Amino acid sequence: MNKKLFRFLLLFPSAAGVMIFWAVPFVRLLISSFYLSQNGSFCGLHNYMEVLSSQSFRLAAGNTVRFMAFSIPVMLAVSLCAAVLLSEKTFLNLWMKEGIILPFVLPATAVSIFCTVLFDHNGFANLFLKHRFDWLGGDTSFWVLLFIYAWKYIGIYMLIWLSGIANVPLELRDAAYLDGAGRWQYVRNILLPNLKQVGFICFVFLFINSFKVFREIYLITGNYPNKKIYMLQHIFNNWFADFAMDKMAAGAVLSAGAILLCLLIVYLLIYGRMIPEKILSRNNKER
Repeated sequence: MNKKLFRFLLLFPSAAGVMIFWAVPFVRLLISSFYLSQNGSFCGLHNYMEVLSSQSFRLAAGNTVRFMAFSIPVMLAVSLCAAVLLSEKTFLNLWMKEGIILPFVLPATAVSIFCTVLFDHNGFANLFLKHRFDWLGGDTSFWVLLFIYAWKYIGIYMLIWLSGIANVPLELRDAAYLDGAGRWQYVRNILLPNLKQVGFICFVFLFINSFKVFREIYLITGNYPNKKIYMLQHIFNNWFADFAMDKMAAGAVLSAGAILLCLLIVYLLIYGRMIPEKILSRNNKER
């Protein structure tokens, strides 16, 4: 069998699934964003202008961007440090890794109950500090949300980093140590350059999952939380409750476009210099 045909047959099921369950619905969503949901009449860019002029949408989008600006660097740095520190196969490291991963496998309901008990007016945090502090209703609500998100999801990104570290040849580490390199020099000059692709994967997952920080905070605070943690998921949920499908469609298209644009920019920043080099090397080989 021809290799190209064999590769095509292997890719066809997944490609067909993407087309059926993602591409076709998105095209349908894109088309419906130009029509009013009440009477089905064509309205052009009216839905987009209404969404962009909405104060609630701007607030939710700003909070989501702010959350991403803080959560992505923190999660990348903390999960990488945890992976490097726990990469050695020891009994203590095994138990520590399991402890870090445990919050990820907990149901969202259990996490919300734990956080409610911890950050309630009569919760353990106020009991420990001996002060009644409104953790989820005041200015600290954003940082509480960041803590909940990091505590729950840091383990899965630590595992991704650990998988990348495991693929770095041990010969490089041994050679570095024989040449007199310390732990920090090995990590900075050898380990990190070999984890560039893994870092990009972690960034993509963090970028996408930043839009999914809705479940826990919704179970804790409901439809209308403090304005500092009012995210895009909240406004989409409220639009769905009001049957504002035209606004949902326009907002979803705007969000998807922003996500794809940001991922493309990051990809070009990381791999943009490598693409011309690969093209030149390929042309030299063909000559």
